[in-house]
Amino acid sequence: TVSSAEMITYGKKGVGINQTQIQFSELKNQLTSFFGQGGLLEIPSNLASVSFSESFLVTPLVFMIPNDLGPNAAYIRYNNITVDGFDAIVVEPPAYDGPHMSMTVPYYSFLPGKYDLGSVTIEVGFIDTKKVQGDYAEAGNEIGWDRVTLSQNYPNLSVITSIQTMNNEENNIPNEPSKPWITPTVKIVDDRTFDVTLDRSETS
Repeated sequence: TVSSAEMITYGKKGVGINQTQIQFSELKNQLTSFFGQGGLLEIPSNLASVSFSESFLVTPLVFMIPNDLGPNAAYIRYNNITVDGFDAIVVEPPAYDGPHMSMTVPYYSFLPGKYDLGSVTIEVGFIDTKKVQGDYAEAGNEIGWDRVTLSQNYPNLSVITSIQTMNNEENNIPNEPSKPWITPTVKIVDDRTFDVTLDRSETS
């Protein structure tokens, strides 16, 4: 059961960023350590730690997009996010053994705000939610969606999300599968608004 709220970060993706994979080289060249940092990270079967090149003034919001390496489903969770860095862990859902094969993925860390980076506009923020969706969500879960309204309209709005906290994790990840299994899910409402929830999936 998801009994505590999790922090979900969201980033509106602008022109020049693909729906499923950020154009890393384009974005990284325009980042400054004042508001954002990025890089490539190899996450082994346990965890990987990132140390920022310069400390942020406040705790940033972290984004990573897992790839499809490995025979089992997987998601990337974060721990110990601070102004100096964070830990990344690849987790598997119940019914699998827990440890996942190594994967190398780009990461992005931003301060909340709106950034115009040439052909790319990014609006970054967060919301705390314990709303869930899923046919297999146990009794006691709060079924529903939370709504996010951006600062302006964005034609052809697309959003990436990431869970920043581990407030409900019960298992010893990554040695065991993640429980409860949750991933963020987005439902676009219009050019300025979207709904977000924690998807319990059929694996739960």
